[in-house]
Amino acid sequence: MRRFVFTAVCAVAASMAHAADAPQLRPPSGPLPVAAFFAKPVLDSASLSPDGASLAFVEVGRGKDDPEILSVEDLKTQEVKRVLNLNIKGLSVDWILWKNNNRLVLGLTQLDIKREGDKPNGDIVSWRYGSFLMAMDRDGKNIVQFLKGGFWNPHRADSASLLDKLKNDPDHILSSAPDSSGNTAAWKVDIHTGEAVLVEPGRRDVDGWRTDSTGAVVVRYRSEPWAAYIEGRPAGAKDWTQIVKLKEKDFKAIEDFEILGAAESPSQFYVAVKPKDKSEGETRRLRIYDLATQKLSEPIWPALKYDFANIVYDGDTSHLAGVCYIADTYVCDFTDKVIDRNLNLISHSDDGRWWLLDVSGPDEPSAYYLFDKTNAHISLLGERYVDLPAERLATMQRYAYTARDGVSIPAYLSRPPGAPSGPLPLIVMPHGGPELRDSFDFDTWAQFMATRGYLVFQPNYRGSSGYGVAYAEAGYHKWGKVMADDITDGVKALIASGQVDPKRICIFGGSYGGYAALYAGATHPELYKCVVSWAGDDDLMAAIRFERDQHGVESETYKYWIKSIGDPGKDAADMKAASPLTYAATYQPPVLLIHGEDDGIVDVNASKTMKNALNRAGHDVKLITYKNEAHRNWVDEDEEAALTEVDKFIEAHITPAPLTPPLATAP
Repeated sequence: MRRFVFTAVCAVAASMAHAADAPQLRPPSGPLPVAAFFAKPVLDSASLSPDGASLAFVEVGRGKDDPEILSVEDLKTQEVKRVLNLNIKGLSVDWILWKNNNRLVLGLTQLDIKREGDKPNGDIVSWRYGSFLMAMDRDGKNIVQFLKGGFWNPHRADSASLLDKLKNDPDHILSSAPDSSGNTAAWKVDIHTGEAVLVEPGRRDVDGWRTDSTGAVVVRYRSEPWAAYIEGRPAGAKDWTQIVKLKEKDFKAIEDFEILGAAESPSQFYVAVKPKDKSEGETRRLRIYDLATQKLSEPIWPALKYDFANIVYDGDTSHLAGVCYIADTYVCDFTDKVIDRNLNLISHSDDGRWWLLDVSGPDEPSAYYLFDKTNAHISLLGERYVDLPAERLATMQRYAYTARDGVSIPAYLSRPPGAPSGPLPLIVMPHGGPELRDSFDFDTWAQFMATRGYLVFQPNYRGSSGYGVAYAEAGYHKWGKVMADDITDGVKALIASGQVDPKRICIFGGSYGGYAALYAGATHPELYKCVVSWAGDDDLMAAIRFERDQHGVESETYKYWIKSIGDPGKDAADMKAASPLTYAATYQPPVLLIHGEDDGIVDVNASKTMKNALNRAGHDVKLITYKNEAHRNWVDEDEEAALTEVDKFIEAHITPAPLTPPLATAP
């Protein structure tokens, strides 16, 4: 039985259950190939029709030359009709929306594909040649393309996107797309003819728009060189007013004010707001912001232990049905407690009865389920990543330990499949950010390393996000101090518990995790047999200079890093002491450095400088850089190649545990 990340009080469909008398099989021996972790999903972009009777989705071929097909399934008869071969047209589907039970709206990326004569040979030159919208009947007929005329810019990524479904208008949607000058404007589009009418003109400093429950464009996101703003106006008003000044858009998590979605009343929005002081708690609270009065309501949901991440609507309305957050898993709490579970809601029927869910867990990357709220019944529609069977993946468990000052630190352990009992070799994997966190879900890096025969330890050290303001801010100016101590204390706790072989431990992290790995190897060489830093800082003073040069001293980005790392004018001594480069002459563990040459977050020179310093001192170090790669979102081929190098490097220094293939139940 798979361990899915939701608490089901409803009956699970028989398709999920294993028959008691099913034959027992052993899966192929040896770890899963690295390519399995980067294989495309066989199902993608699923969406449920307004009546809950049909499912539109993309079938992805397994081979290089196999087509991607847009298909529609009748969920009652299970009849599937394949309506559009996407490869022929050089298209990739980003999302699917049912405008009504017969008409589909698609978000598409036009691929630049090499051709041999009149036929594509399958080699993709670019994934982001340009994005646009298209509408079609459920049988693939009456296709029209939107916003691909004279004002559509094929060289601007994300050229057109959905702004509002306009649920009360059967013939139109709102779209955000460039105007003739290339600025992002708002358009009203006829889904039958493709005709687009300008609703809000574009401006150079406007990046996007939001609508209220009536479909009126009443919020805009505006940016300047060093700051970004949310501005709003009630429907019918002329002047825009500033709602809040934000950190630069490089930061995905806006601490102070985040619009989650339109509220029921016009010109009102559900927002997650950082508490003003401790009297309001430690985590973000859910409130309603009114554009007309420019005021926030009192909190409309009880305080949580974790920060709000998202909201769920009740059917095709703006009525709040529940809230979501990351505890260990992605959790959604509902006003109807009968359906309280951990899940990701993709779409639902207009009446709220049928829900399309994307369910995932540590040993399940993703699967589509259909939930019948009326009958409290859930059924499996299809698993998306068939190359990653659960029985060959690691099991993750929650693990809490006590730091040296008595604070409890949450963490996760991924245990290799088929691992023997007794102490195991360990890979310590601190997350990046540092104001991010790990969660009880599928993690490619952790799973890849665990399936090689290593116990993987992922601590949410102080400075991590998601546990409230105080926990995150406990890491400010504590790089190399309490944040590093929390990681070290976790390793020592695992050794003391008997789960880890103290002679077989390596540390591997990316971004802040890469810095943490380098610093741990410098300050605790007795613990680590090897160190892997993927885009990690080596010198905190140099890191601050890089941020200053990239963004300017008045930028919110620079101010944030001063707050997080330290002020080079006041904290130079502490920053030097917390820099791995300071310890290059006495460094002991062998080091592998990996970096993208186009990294705009952590300068590639951080890895180059560290390598040169270790080389001068005669220490064991290797640097691998990848052209055209930035800080994150690497192309699969490069990430796959880099992980292969990590695997070889770690195995050369600590021996993985022998794995016995577990028994699996035949389908």
